[in-house]
Amino acid sequence: MVEKFTAFQEAVVRACPQAILAVDENLVVRILNRSAEKLLGVESAGIVGRHVGEGGFLGQSVFQDLQETVQTGEDHNSSYYLFNEEGQRVLVNLHTSRIADGDGNCLGAMLVIEEPASGIDCRQFELILDCIEEGVIVIDADQRVVIFNRAAGECYSLESRNVVGRDFAEVLSVVPLEDQLVIRTVTLGEEFSKYHHSYVVGGRKRSFVSDTAKLTDEKGKLTGAIQVFREITALQEQERVENAERLTLIKQIAFGVAHNMRNPLTSVRGFVQVVQEKAAENAISDISEFARVALKEIDRVNELIGDFLHLADTFEVRKEPANINSLLDSIYVFIKGKAALSGVVVTREPARELPSVSVDVVQIIQVFFSIIDNALEAMQAGGQLTIRTYYLSHENKVGIDFSDTGPGIPAHLLKDIFNPFFVIREEGTGFGLAIANKIVFEHGGELKVKSEVGKGTTFSVYLPVQ
Repeated sequence: MVEKFTAFQEAVVRACPQAILAVDENLVVRILNRSAEKLLGVESAGIVGRHVGEGGFLGQSVFQDLQETVQTGEDHNSSYYLFNEEGQRVLVNLHTSRIADGDGNCLGAMLVIEEPASGIDCRQFELILDCIEEGVIVIDADQRVVIFNRAAGECYSLESRNVVGRDFAEVLSVVPLEDQLVIRTVTLGEEFSKYHHSYVVGGRKRSFVSDTAKLTDEKGKLTGAIQVFREITALQEQERVENAERLTLIKQIAFGVAHNMRNPLTSVRGFVQVVQEKAAENAISDISEFARVALKEIDRVNELIGDFLHLADTFEVRKEPANINSLLDSIYVFIKGKAALSGVVVTREPARELPSVSVDVVQIIQVFFSIIDNALEAMQAGGQLTIRTYYLSHENKVGIDFSDTGPGIPAHLLKDIFNPFFVIREEGTGFGLAIANKIVFEHGGELKVKSEVGKGTTFSVYLPVQ
């Protein structure tokens, strides 16, 4: 029987300046030349005669390419990051091709490894990424960290040299499974855009917003994934402080203005009532009608003052365990009835399993009605209101989204939407959403809004699970 690889052939391959690895039809390594030894950081004596999948010196994706080439005869070309024994990362081009005898019988496969000529090397690329404020993490198809820039290192208190080349889940075990977005992108094909998530890093809760994308070669084959993220913990803290300061200022102004207005209004109302009674006695219809309108407007001002005091007052929060789905069930008939009057269809998307939250039921229902009223006012010509509940496990919060198909709110107005007296429609008082924001804030939660002109608005209530 003729030897598959003669001594002469092996000598030629070993002397070749290109890095070459050859396997037989059983994927057992038969040749590993000197260039490949140097590039891979291994010695042929420890590799030749062993299955190519053993030892971990080649990643799973490279092994799969070789296996497919042996089985189907299909050649593969791809880019890949190798890590030598010093832990240095080397970007290479891989080419697999089938080895066959004169009759076309498969003898094995050959892997040729080439370092690509490039105008910019890996180190230069790293220096560029180290200059940006966002954290950047790149993993390959085998879930090994390929790039870990300075901002990512500062976030996790890790140095790039201690991370690159290692398994992501191993070196970043602090990241909960559901928040390992870059892994989910590689394994499940999920891509994330402006994804908000929070978890404990270094003993304190940190919040991030992340984007991920799949990395593919020219044939569309998945080669890895990238995650770009920014920490927003300080920004959220600043927003909470500003919200608290705004509520404090409102309280101070409200008590002064409201009490100084109510006393004179009470007197004015009394005088107008006397005028109305005298006009009625003397059958002076015009004056009687003017008095009626004046009383109506005085009552409206009194109502506004009441809302203002409600916003400013420190009311008692009587918390009790409650299921948000059950609360929405209890008011659904009222929501549906009010919506029908405006030609609005209400759709519910309740989470199947939702943990209980500790809330003041009356106040939280008031928040829901305030948001719903706002949505219905925006859809007076009809539309759809979708109410969705869900659990944010990474933040341990229950979320409730109220999404309408109204005209939307211009971006420059969104920053003021929770301020008192802010109205978009003339019939509004400007207190409903401000009071709702205060109630949610005093429950330790958040009320957020996002909107797109021409498409609609979504108000999101987040309540902590306790």
